[in-house]
Amino acid sequence: MEDRGGRIEMLLPYATLEPVRELLLQMFMGEKFGRDSIWENHLATELWSTEVDIQAVLDEKKMSLDEVLNLGIGDTVMFNASPDSPTTLRCGGISMVSGKMGRSGQNIAVKVDKSLRPMG
Repeated sequence: MEDRGGRIEMLLPYATLEPVRELLLQMFMGEKFGRDSIWENHLATELWSTEVDIQAVLDEKKMSLDEVLNLGIGDTVMFNASPDSPTTLRCGGISMVSGKMGRSGQNIAVKVDKSLRPMG
């Protein structure tokens, strides 16, 4: 994301690969040892064009199920967020970055100021 490098790890169950094991072991036309730049470029192109859902979390509040079920029309739930509180951006339920919420033209925006993911 945003000129940052990273690592992707895929875990496939053995049962998924077993039916195509023989095909995977075959040598393909033009296959070479080492890096496959055509495949890498194709993967990079697809990754850059992939859309992901990002959630901007302003604040969270823990409530019992009883409290939630007893909420009615017009009830107010109070949060502890202020205009200066940090906003956390999450992707797939994982906190990625945080920053200050603001406005860019007619759009609501978040200016990222801190990564929440361990770099490794």
